[in-house]
Amino acid sequence: MKTDTLTALGTNDDKPSGSMLVELLDHIEGWEYKQNSQEIILSDAFHKLLKTNQVGKTLPAAAVTTLIHREDRRHVIRTFLAALKEKAVFRADFRLVVQSQVIYLRVVGETIINKQRSVRMIGVVQDVSNLLSVKQQLKEEQQQSKYIFDQLNSVIWMKSLQDRKINYISKGCNKLFGYQRDQFLENYSLWEKSVHPEDKQVVAAKQKLLSEGQPLSHQYRIITSDGQIKWVHDQTIPNKNADGTISYLFGMVTDISEEKAMEERLSYMVNHHPLTNLPNRNVLDKRLNKLIKEDNDPFALLYLDLDKFKVINDSLGHKFGDKVLQVVAGKLQTAAPDNGLAVCMEGNEFVLLLDKYTSKKDVFRFAEHIIQLIESTMDIEGYELHIKASIGISFYPDNGSDKEQLLHNAHRALFHVKKSNDYSYHSYSSSNGFSSFTSHFLEEEMRAAIAREEFELHYQPKVGTTGKLLGGEALIRWNHPKFGRVSPGEFIPFAEENHLINEIGDWVIQTVCRQLGEWRDKGFALYPISINISPMRFMKKGLVELIEKNLDTFQIPAELIVLEITESTLLKNEKVVIKTLEKLGKLGIKIAIDDFGTGYASLTYLKEFQADILKIDQSFIRNLGNNRQKDNAIVSSICHMGKALGMTVVAEGVEEQEQLELLAEFFCDEIQGYLFSKPLPAAGFEKVLGDGRLQSGK
Repeated sequence: MKTDTLTALGTNDDKPSGSMLVELLDHIEGWEYKQNSQEIILSDAFHKLLKTNQVGKTLPAAAVTTLIHREDRRHVIRTFLAALKEKAVFRADFRLVVQSQVIYLRVVGETIINKQRSVRMIGVVQDVSNLLSVKQQLKEEQQQSKYIFDQLNSVIWMKSLQDRKINYISKGCNKLFGYQRDQFLENYSLWEKSVHPEDKQVVAAKQKLLSEGQPLSHQYRIITSDGQIKWVHDQTIPNKNADGTISYLFGMVTDISEEKAMEERLSYMVNHHPLTNLPNRNVLDKRLNKLIKEDNDPFALLYLDLDKFKVINDSLGHKFGDKVLQVVAGKLQTAAPDNGLAVCMEGNEFVLLLDKYTSKKDVFRFAEHIIQLIESTMDIEGYELHIKASIGISFYPDNGSDKEQLLHNAHRALFHVKKSNDYSYHSYSSSNGFSSFTSHFLEEEMRAAIAREEFELHYQPKVGTTGKLLGGEALIRWNHPKFGRVSPGEFIPFAEENHLINEIGDWVIQTVCRQLGEWRDKGFALYPISINISPMRFMKKGLVELIEKNLDTFQIPAELIVLEITESTLLKNEKVVIKTLEKLGKLGIKIAIDDFGTGYASLTYLKEFQADILKIDQSFIRNLGNNRQKDNAIVSSICHMGKALGMTVVAEGVEEQEQLELLAEFFCDEIQGYLFSKPLPAAGFEKVLGDGRLQSGK
């Protein structure tokens, strides 16, 4: 009830009586206090609120004051008496305890003056229990929210756009920014100053979205009060008014430095070789794509391989091999120019990218520098290791218009280096003669050669020391319609490089089986024929099944087929090779180790793979003679060792009578070489089959 209404209840002696006043106030929670009698007249609504059983509507004032909560009683009485004395309005919020239940009241009363004496006070009461309960609940929720906000690693804040001040900011600002809350509340510019200088422009541009009413979520760096750099995730939401204007901004800033650090670590792992820490193929691909897309100036790729690296791993262990790779990686990283990139591929292969070179001669000089740099002696844990490198080079755009072609051609050039002993680096574009032709045309020609029947087999006889025929070796020849006779030394390495050797090898197997069938049908006595199998063919599935199928098709006994493999075949993948050899052995196929003595760990592999035939490399046979005691001793030892292991020993490349005589003394089983016969076409070999014997010197 308003004060003027209360006053209107009486301002002179004609004011309504107590009973009349009660009637006026019965419909509300009203009261009247009489000072002289110290009684309180309560309205029916007030009696109902107090749950009194009192007859009538008048109560002693003391009866009512005893209902006031003891913690509020003294303050309420003092305030009430002061209002009477000063003839002022009485206002108080306090608690009543009614039947053990606490009721929150808001009381307003006005003193009624009669002849300048305070005689009574009239007022109303409002039960505010629900309102205060809601306020208390809101207060508790606010306190809980504030507690939660203060415990978070994030910073919760609210900003007024009108005065550009922060109205609220959680306690986390101290931990994240290094500033106290009061500092932010007093100076909003601290926030803007905290943004990293390199991110200020981007952040400012993002902030403009808020003025358009769009929520904002972005990441940037800040510099804390003590100079630390942190990554934060900032989410800001504008608060729109009914008219669409924005009055407040609400936001949350979270420290994501650890997440960013994890992202950087993961990115580093994805883009770097774990052992050498050099960039890996992913980085190279992206860089090459970028250079090609931008149609940049010419650039060069240097594909590098460490020679005989497996020897280090096998002899000293992978620990030393890993350290060699790390040392080489460090040298390459140091040597790479500012516009270059050193990349670790797989195993012991590296790639150097040279961007914007001046001339190809500069690239060649750089390749020479890298080779010399790597070939310097390495001292690793007291071991002096001498490492050599080979490099293949390709140029953009001369040798390819995409990254795959450029890498393939650089690797192709490397392959030629590995096959040659004349140089340590080779440029794909600098090949000449037949090699130049192969770079552009040979692959398609080789694929068509089988269909056009351009390949043929020659057979070189194998005889005993007395000239008796014991078998032969199938050797492939290529009669190109334009280029004439192509040397196997030229096209076999190319075929291996491009994986065409598998198709060619399968053709040889089928052709030998067919030829044996034809000779059988002609009535010739059959002898074992050796077939050279590329190491790559052992890595491809289906070799055993292919041989078995051809043996069955042409009805050829398995003991007539000998597969010649090099020691490098055994080094490719031991598990795969062992499994394949076991299957071939069960078929009855004999295995010969070709070029024995030129590979690694020969004795170990003889024991492990249980081959049937041992072919002494012709480099040892070439040096046999009365004045070559060491070479004689080596060949003699190999012959005796082979015999002791139950193997057939074959000497290839025999061209002199003196060599034959010494091999007979060493009890060598079979002789192969020009002393008896060069490789013969099928028709020429038929004559040998018919004779069954060859004379030396023919």
